[in-house]
Amino acid sequence: MAPVTPVEAQRMIGELKGFAILDGARGRPKADVNALADLLVRVSAMAVDCAGEFAELDLNPVFVRSVGEGVCAGDALIKPKR
Repeated sequence: MAPVTPVEAQRMIGELKGFAILDGARGRPKADVNALADLLVRVSAMAVDCAGEFAELDLNPVFVRSVGEGVCAGDALIKPKR
């Protein structure tokens, strides 16, 4: 349920099946999980602020860079309600 708090966002990320990859498995650098959590918090806040204004919001893919380097949405789509 939106809005998502930072604690909830961190918990949700930690529950992902692929979390080990974000946490540096297989010799990969650790991903910027804090930036990903911040993205979840901000998008959920936007959903609350714009409730009733759009039918869909899609960020896909979201690239999670190494710690300290942030995240980047490769593509975004917002479909307004009609």
